Amino acid sequence: MKKLLGFLCALLLTVGTVGLAGGATPVYLNGVTSGLGGGWADADGTGDALMCWAASAANALYFTGWDGGFTSEDAILNYFKSHWTDGTGNAHTGTRWFFSATLPSDYPMSGSTVNTSAGTAYYNDTLWLANNGSWDANYSNIKTWIDRSYTPADPYYGGSYGIMAYENISLGHYINVWGYDTDGDIYITDNNTAFYGLEKVSLASLSLTTMTRLSENGWDGNYIEPNPSNGNGGNQVLEPATMILLGSGLIGLAFGRRSIRKV
Repeated sequence: MKKLLGFLCALLLTVGTVGLAGGATPVYLNGVTSGLGGGWADADGTGDALMCWAASAANALYFTGWDGGFTSEDAILNYFKSHWTDGTGNAHTGTRWFFSATLPSDYPMSGSTVNTSAGTAYYNDTLWLANNGSWDANYSNIKTWIDRSYTPADPYYGGSYGIMAYENISLGHYINVWGYDTDGDIYITDNNTAFYGLEKVSLASLSLTTMTRLSENGWDGNYIEPNPSNGNGGNQVLEPATMILLGSGLIGLAFGRRSIRKV
């Protein structure tokens, strides 16, 4: 509740900040907008820095609606943390484990290991295989993926998708990509920072190598079945009148666990 109150309070204070990107035109994944309540997900991985892979997976799972009934990206991350030690891992195989309780073929991974039971199979391996794809994390591919989220006739369309990107730095790092700018920048959430929200960064400043996609529906060339949660389980955009009604008494209340970065 504290996070929700801080979220709505900050939302009122930041109305009108959309468009701070200057002359560049931002393009977001289908279902995502700039600012607070913009559909993106940003799990708080600051307390377990080596589990950025699990936080990135949690963001993708929650946004696409493959949430297993959990009510937030942080709840999904806590589920990972209750089953895995705080160590390095892979967001792609993390989503597979969430779907089917299947341990990756290279288990134990380089750092994180299962520390309790294998986990609950919230879906199944067939659905996971049908909803994934991996490519090089360059601007052209990021742009293509995001543009395709608006093209129903495209064989890779899945309503939208969560993008998990790997940064090749010391110990490795996973983030989520939500949009791009016409000037070559991208919009991300970084689970290991103290900020809660989208950040516009220069792609050249990152060392991204690969990215994986978790589709909202069962499209990856062949349709399997729709996501039973109907996707977009992330922070949904509120109507302006709703924002005013919900936030009218919240100014001055304490913010949530993390400060807000304005895009």
